Amino acid sequence: MSTDERSYAARRRAFMERMLVLGGGMTVTAVQGAQTDFLETAPGPMAATDAFFNVVDYGTHGDGIQDDTHAIQDAIDAAAAAGGGIVLLPAGLYLVGGTLNITTNGITIFGANTKAATIKVPNSAPTTVHFTACTRKTVRNVNFYSTGRSAGASIVFDGCGSTLVEDVDMVYQFIGVQVNGGSVHRINRGYWILSQNGSGIILAGNVPEVHISRISLDANATAQGAVGLNIQNANGVWVDSCDFIHCFNGLLISPGAGQNIDYCHFSNTAWDSSSSRCILISATAANSTIHGLYFSNCWSATCTYDTCVVTGNVDGCCFVEHKFLNSTNGNGLWVSGPAKNIYVDNCVASGITVGNAYCFVGNATDFAVRNSFAGVMGSTGNASFAGNSIGLRVLAGCNNYVITGNVLRGNTSSNLMDQGGPNKVVGMNLLT
Repeated sequence: MSTDERSYAARRRAFMERMLVLGGGMTVTAVQGAQTDFLETAPGPMAATDAFFNVVDYGTHGDGIQDDTHAIQDAIDAAAAAGGGIVLLPAGLYLVGGTLNITTNGITIFGANTKAATIKVPNSAPTTVHFTACTRKTVRNVNFYSTGRSAGASIVFDGCGSTLVEDVDMVYQFIGVQVNGGSVHRINRGYWILSQNGSGIILAGNVPEVHISRISLDANATAQGAVGLNIQNANGVWVDSCDFIHCFNGLLISPGAGQNIDYCHFSNTAWDSSSSRCILISATAANSTIHGLYFSNCWSATCTYDTCVVTGNVDGCCFVEHKFLNSTNGNGLWVSGPAKNIYVDNCVASGITVGNAYCFVGNATDFAVRNSFAGVMGSTGNASFAGNSIGLRVLAGCNNYVITGNVLRGNTSSNLMDQGGPNKVVGMNLLT
């Protein structure tokens, strides 16, 4: 990350913290003052043919008290009648208690360059911005604010293509972005705080090609059922440089009956401090499958149960340079058959104090653990880097696997407990 990016991220986080302090009694003046803390330089120039539709011209109040839903919808409808355009929200606090519906191609909702706009949403409101069956849709430089939303989504794309959500922050939203079908969706840069039981991003409806990057999501300590990223039915998902913390499940990959999830790539991303599991990969519904997951230089750490679970009809899941750390009542990586073709390479597991660092059960087959570490990291007096109960465990019924070149040391009960086979290669492991 460049110096400019780090500076911008710091300013954005400071803004969000001030928004939380301001709370439900905040004024538009206070919001405008807070927003100046994180403003970046204006984005690249718009196309010369883009028409602007300023919501103020359609009667918005921007005071956070009077509902601006109809006025903003009028600006959207005017842009639609013109064949597309930019719906501009100047600095202000816009109360939107209803749903803004967009069904025309080429509509952008854009906060002013110099001072971002904030959409204030009542806690029981329905979907706020709903795009349906259209392409080239953008929501940019806009903030969504609630005090504890309990329903609805900030942004929904139904059957849309070529969409962009960028530089959008969310405070106590129930669902951040929900994508139902369509293709080529990009979600980039934002700091989000979830309400209890909410979801940051939901991918459903057989979504192909989704790109998610630089989203920092905090479900806060009270979000008992919250999910950071919920992939239900999708293929070609790319997630990079994100941070999902304080969720119930940070990442949930779980197709419904007859649904498939294929080819998802996760890099440089952390799922941390989950009240249940950091990562849950589960294809247990009837006729559901998961294929081709790849985790590169990611982190799943500090949770009540397993930091990562792979179970059900999963065929192909690779962890490279992944960190499985700090579970108080579970395992680091727990793989259960019929999951197969699970590969662990150059990974680290530590602080799994009552469970197994790596564990394969339930007739799991065709897996490999190579060049990985399980044991104490740092001084033995540091509980955060304590040894695991068992370094690597394979239970009876598992078969066709390779365990080589691993360092399994300092684990309290056993470094390696292998009860599987008979087709296996186990050797060249350092056990002390």
